[in-house]
Amino acid sequence: MEFVVSAIRSSGGSVISQDPESGQVFTNGMTFRTWGQFLKVDLRDTDLGEQMAVCTSWPTHDVVWEWGAGNIVINRFIDKLGEMTPEGRSLVQ
Repeated sequence: MEFVVSAIRSSGGSVISQDPESGQVFTNGMTFRTWGQFLKVDLRDTDLGEQMAVCTSWPTHDVVWEWGAGNIVINRFIDKLGEMTPEGRSLVQ
């Protein structure tokens, strides 16, 4: 959970809420270009005893075209997480 929160903050995002018991962090905006995106990160344990981050991103307001902003937010977060942890990059699937 600490790595997730740190990766979000170092990516320019603001943590709106976090629930360590459920392994969930909720944030908004990571860059000027994606300020209108929410990001939810759910940490889940795998059968192999590892943790997996499941990322979901959606616009903060109604839009006609998303233009890939959700992917930008998720990729930026995963890149920062990968820089902070050796296993971070293996979370991308």
